[in-house]
Amino acid sequence: MNNKKDDKIIEGEVVKEDEIVVKKEEDKAIIPSAQNLLLLSEALHQSGMFPNVKNKFGALAIIEYGRELGLQPVIALQTMSVINGRICVESKAMLGMAQKNGIKHEIIEKTREGSTVQFTKSGSEPYTETFTIEDAEKLGFTNKINWKMYPEEMCFWRCIAKGLRAYAPDAILGLYSKEEMLDVGDSFNSKPKKEIIKKKTEPKKEEPATDEQRKEIQNSIAKLVELGQDTDELDTRMKGYIKNNFKVEVKKIPDDLNSPMADKLLKNLKEHIALIEIGDEKKEEDGEQGKLL
Repeated sequence: MNNKKDDKIIEGEVVKEDEIVVKKEEDKAIIPSAQNLLLLSEALHQSGMFPNVKNKFGALAIIEYGRELGLQPVIALQTMSVINGRICVESKAMLGMAQKNGIKHEIIEKTREGSTVQFTKSGSEPYTETFTIEDAEKLGFTNKINWKMYPEEMCFWRCIAKGLRAYAPDAILGLYSKEEMLDVGDSFNSKPKKEIIKKKTEPKKEEPATDEQRKEIQNSIAKLVELGQDTDELDTRMKGYIKNNFKVEVKKIPDDLNSPMADKLLKNLKEHIALIEIGDEKKEEDGEQGKLL
């Protein structure tokens, strides 16, 4: 056979040099060249036929995963998606893959209330799976538009996906269906939130004023009275001072004071005493100067 110079003979067939070489091995498409695979992924992504594929790398991941399942690149891109970081497949394609691997199914029940399906395969006992509208309601799916409009179909395909994962995980590589991932949403990968129990913090109970603090306050009050302060007016001013600084009302000073109140009030009383004494000393100095003059 005469071939062009740039042609190659692969397994008895003439293949052009610029063609991507694809051979079949156990019904799985094998693309040996990573560069060719990336070129294929980019070309299919740019075709615009697969809106579920966001970029060429997502297309590459789907094509490779599909290859493991025995799916050709175009079929993989048509039926598989990446949702919340996970590759998933349409339920119908999932059932097709299972049937290709010798899994048979029999519909026992298929109504708006739920579905029951029996799965069988050579050399294994039959397996029955059920998914009801009550199950969907418990999972919070029934408020979604698809569940409201097509409850029978939604229950059926959820039953199929759930049953195949339990009965034939090797046939679907443990994949979740696209419908399941869309129902579950972001919560599929999210970690359960720990319940934060806020402890009620009781206000710190301050120690009552000590006997020494009470005594110092009484002495300071007596000193102020001696310096000409009115007792009732002084008592009113002290209670107002405590209310402004500690947001509480006290009936009797110093008996009702706690230790911080007593400290702050005592400091204020001593400053008041000092100011009055300084004022008296200045008056005396002014008087002496007047006598000298």
